[in-house]
Amino acid sequence: MTVTTEPTHPGEFLLNEGEGTISRESVNLLTGENLVSGTILGKITQGSISVGDVTFAGTGDGTCTKASTAYGAGAYDGDYIAVCVEQNASGGVFEVLRPDGTSDGFASVGSAYDGQVKFTLAIGTASVGNVTFAGTGDGTCTKASPAFGSGVHSGNYTASCIEANPSGGVFAVLRPDGTSDGLASVGSAYDGQVKFTLAIGSATVGSVTFAGAGNGTCTKASPAFGAGVHSGNYTAVCIEKVADFGTFQIVRPDGTADGFATGGTAYTGQVKFTIAAGDTDFEPGDTFTVPVTLKSFAPGDTFTLPVTLKSFAPGDTFTLPVGVAIGSGKYKAYDKDNTDGSEVAAGILFAATDATLGDQLAVAIVRHAEVIEALLTGFDETARPQLAAVSVIAR
Repeated sequence: MTVTTEPTHPGEFLLNEGEGTISRESVNLLTGENLVSGTILGKITQGSISVGDVTFAGTGDGTCTKASTAYGAGAYDGDYIAVCVEQNASGGVFEVLRPDGTSDGFASVGSAYDGQVKFTLAIGTASVGNVTFAGTGDGTCTKASPAFGSGVHSGNYTASCIEANPSGGVFAVLRPDGTSDGLASVGSAYDGQVKFTLAIGSATVGSVTFAGAGNGTCTKASPAFGAGVHSGNYTAVCIEKVADFGTFQIVRPDGTADGFATGGTAYTGQVKFTIAAGDTDFEPGDTFTVPVTLKSFAPGDTFTLPVTLKSFAPGDTFTLPVGVAIGSGKYKAYDKDNTDGSEVAAGILFAATDATLGDQLAVAIVRHAEVIEALLTGFDETARPQLAAVSVIAR
């Protein structure tokens, strides 16, 4: 047996209404709607939303970049403003005010703000001043270009030597708030919130001495050192006797090999020189000593890199103008999550109406009536007070 459910008849949901047709209104039902009698309706009062060009007033240096969709749920016509209420090293905190003066929320510089308007605040370009040095070491701190990285703050960054070694030393880099930014080694580019390269000063190569049977010479080049040179004694030890010259192994201060030199040919390594034969040939074991002095850094030696980042100041203000086009005034099924005005319950459809193929005129109960809640479609507790505001009471 086929079971047929009887639909709600036109106006069946009414308990009573005002005299005559005072409770009823002719409405235009939006194309695509196909609604039964008793459906809660909302009126399209809001069209497209646009957010205009952002303007700024104040002393700070930075930007307010709108999101690709620069408005959120509930946005309405008027000027939204973001006012700096707290200044800090990261740029500041802003309170976002709606056109009616109520608070929409708080935006922190560098973080995306997601409210009735959507944007990201950023501070301007950092400036790294002249580097200063305090200590006993001999070297330089050369800023990169640019000399700052992500997350940089205003204030003094310091690079302090915590370990002295033949390569120059290791430095702890501290941020203005005293927290660690990282470790920098002399000779290697440091890439943190600040960017630089530490280098030790020029090496000094002293007088060459000789011990052995031969009587040739070792003449230093100018300069007498190359890349990577260390402090200490370099030795050139004859390992093979060759008439008039000889072959020499060059050993670094740490005992590792630097290379091989042949008499009469310029040697270019961490040290640079030319060995020449004398009247007496060199014998294996004959040794030239080349002393290098490289004034490295000492623990406590400190470079200071001052960073200026012009943050915002209290009262600095961005204005985001929001324009909302007037809606069509047509009606559709109410839904509290809509954003075009139909999220507000504005009436109840009197009779079933099919607007699938085009707008349709219909009759709605829009004021002065009592209705049966159980016979309503789409009714919820959000709609109850909205209908009550126009004297439509659900029982």
